[in-house]
Amino acid sequence: MALMVEYINGNPNLQLELTAACDEICIHCPHNVDEICKDRDADENIKRMDETVLKKLGIMEGSRVEAGSILDDVNETFRTLEDAQKVCGDCMWADKCLWLMGKPI
Repeated sequence: MALMVEYINGNPNLQLELTAACDEICIHCPHNVDEICKDRDADENIKRMDETVLKKLGIMEGSRVEAGSILDDVNETFRTLEDAQKVCGDCMWADKCLWLMGKPI
């Protein structure tokens, strides 16, 4: 995950396709089997969180955006840990979260 964060942060013009499904972020997850999340609870929770973020940003799933632009939008919309917790609650992936990894401790 750290390599993914580093790559995205280092390539602000990178085109990303936004999805609420299993994707490259999930590539090393043991529940990712043939690009399908086999952990039903995790899949439903992560899909709900992704859809909530997309809705809050006013972006449709499947949209293509520049990495730097979407990161700026996310950081403008979600400024604090409390903002993130409204979407994510006590997400089990908090220690691997792209957004949280980009925030100063």
